[in-house]
Amino acid sequence: MADVFTHFNYLHTIPEIGMKEFKTSAYVADVLKQLGYEVETQVGGATGVVARKGKLKLLFQPAEETSEGALSMLKGGVIDDIEILIGMHGRPIQECRVGEAAPALYYSAATHVRIDITGVQSHGARPYLGTSALDAACLIVQSANALRFNSNVVCNMKATQIHADAGVANAVPGTATITFDLRSRDNDVMELMIQKLRGAAENAAASIGAKADFTILHQTPASIITPEITEIIGEVITSELGEKACIPPIVTAGGEDFFWYPKMKPELKTGFIALGEDAEPGLHDPAMHFNHDALPYGVKIHKGLVKKFLG
Repeated sequence: MADVFTHFNYLHTIPEIGMKEFKTSAYVADVLKQLGYEVETQVGGATGVVARKGKLKLLFQPAEETSEGALSMLKGGVIDDIEILIGMHGRPIQECRVGEAAPALYYSAATHVRIDITGVQSHGARPYLGTSALDAACLIVQSANALRFNSNVVCNMKATQIHADAGVANAVPGTATITFDLRSRDNDVMELMIQKLRGAAENAAASIGAKADFTILHQTPASIITPEITEIIGEVITSELGEKACIPPIVTAGGEDFFWYPKMKPELKTGFIALGEDAEPGLHDPAMHFNHDALPYGVKIHKGLVKKFLG
């Protein structure tokens, strides 16, 4: 168990940005080779690492936070020979405490969209000679807010950024940009949201003679989890950590690119574990920290899963 803390402490002295985790992947590969694993590096042309112990296959995915990591691993064919895939994510103190774990973590689909609006810049004294991209942006936001979806599915759509500036106070901007954040518990509803937002943006802009170009910046699917795997994970958590440690499944509006794997391979059986690590005051807060005592619990669950599935 001491090795876990050694690895953790060292890795946190060499922080690297997504898709450029060169030192991290080299370190992980070296440790795995020392443990006797067959190791493949630069998976998918990026910094992914894959290791094998017979039927056990370990995936070390890069760039989880940018949602590029799973897609790069898929490009490398890492799940072509996999039947069951299980992921794990640490949770904030509000959801799950150290010593606890949930057998399933249900994420929402998350999509970020940028809409680039083109109008015609004009002087503030003669706005009729131009087409205000700022007005078009406002119309797009209003049109998006008027869209409605299945009320039985938790989802939301909201503008998070808007930029329109001709550089001076007496000019009407001819270009503008809006970003939207979309969330849905259902992948089909998410596709409908994207489709309707695209149509609403194009039509709202066209109504005053402007043009709206639609770009998807970021996209992760909603959780696709196999019930039988969740049941097995629950049994492992109970046997390894105790009955009280196994808490009910957690639902979050956050996104997780892990679910590109079952999205791209529907026959794949998947599970996703929520591990309590007392992360506070909240995930991604600049001052976020967590309880290192969570690490041994994660190791116990991993060992229990290997024993359960591989004997």
